[in-house]
Amino acid sequence: MLRYVRDLTKREARRCLSGIAARRRLIVHGTADGFVAYAAMERTAPRIRGARIVSLAGGGHFPQRDAPEDLVRAVESFMH
Repeated sequence: MLRYVRDLTKREARRCLSGIAARRRLIVHGTADGFVAYAAMERTAPRIRGARIVSLAGGGHFPQRDAPEDLVRAVESFMH
């Protein structure tokens, strides 16, 4: 999946993202992620129908470690 997120020109990536069957989708992404650039998420997220995006300012690739309180708030808000 990471390979596809980094290069959305691939047909398989578009098919994979459009095939997500979950009724509700939450994307949590740290703005300082060193593994998957924030710009990659910005390109990818619109291809995931109905996704809700939460950006964690200054957060890295591991939001549960970098911004646990913000992550919990995002998930709790999403679940209600």
